[in-house]
Amino acid sequence: RLSEWCSFNGVELHHVGTDNRAGDILVKPGSAMGGEESVTIVIETRDRQRPKGRKQIDDDMQNCMQERGAQYGIYLSKTRDGLANEIGDWAEGIGSHGPWVATTDEYALNAVRFLISMHRLNSLGNRSDGVDIQSLAAQVERITTSMRHISTINKKAAAIRDGANDIQSEGQMLRDEVKDSLRNVEEALNSLVDSTDMPN
Repeated sequence: RLSEWCSFNGVELHHVGTDNRAGDILVKPGSAMGGEESVTIVIETRDRQRPKGRKQIDDDMQNCMQERGAQYGIYLSKTRDGLANEIGDWAEGIGSHGPWVATTDEYALNAVRFLISMHRLNSLGNRSDGVDIQSLAAQVERITTSMRHISTINKKAAAIRDGANDIQSEGQMLRDEVKDSLRNVEEALNSLVDSTDMPN
């Protein structure tokens, strides 16, 4: 998905994780997206079941950004299981080497586009050039708020699914208990019938 989008928009994409250094993918928007040639986003991809929190992710991202000379970073977990509850499906942070986003694979492209837009908006500074900076800043904030709401919704949906699974498991356990009890009753009755049928 990233390759297709980057290719269509003239953005450089480099898979660099094979060199065993921090950071797996480099995205370089360059002038194609109206940015600076030197701007780099590093993406750290993870497929882990143990969730990481904000402090751990910030440490990882600052290391990746320093290693790759990037100004922005994305911590990309394959699934929600790799992110702590405080992160959810989307969280933003800023460390000594710059801003980062932590999210899941589902929102990888959103994260790249968000950081590029944020950079371009910051680059405009106080210049107007016919652009309503405040309106654009409000849209960026709206994106952030919406992603947080999505994260909250997904947490609640997961809790509902977990609750439904628990209910289903308990129902199955009760069904098994009913079957066992019926079998015991039937066996006892059959034994009683067999014993009464025996000649004295």
